[in-house]
Amino acid sequence: MPLPETTDCHALIRSPEIALSHPEIARAAWSRAKAARGEAISPECLSRLAPAYLRTTPSTPPTVAEQIQPHAQRALLRVREIMARRGLSGAPKCC
Repeated sequence: MPLPETTDCHALIRSPEIALSHPEIARAAWSRAKAARGEAISPECLSRLAPAYLRTTPSTPPTVAEQIQPHAQRALLRVREIMARRGLSGAPKCC
């Protein structure tokens, strides 16, 4: 894909599909747009550049315990409800 012209830079910068599939094109467009404003970007800074909509904080998936806790709570309440209807106590009967 050829480098963008200055007039196309803003469209490329705002285009997530271009930025995701061709990050080097997005960086080049950003660099040309900044240069057109008279603001040069160093190559080191440009290599770290990513648009805000591409920067996300990694979220950790919930643990198995966190996933099943709502279901376990509902099941526990249901069991206690059934036991109360039958007149059973929660403590096991021993000898």
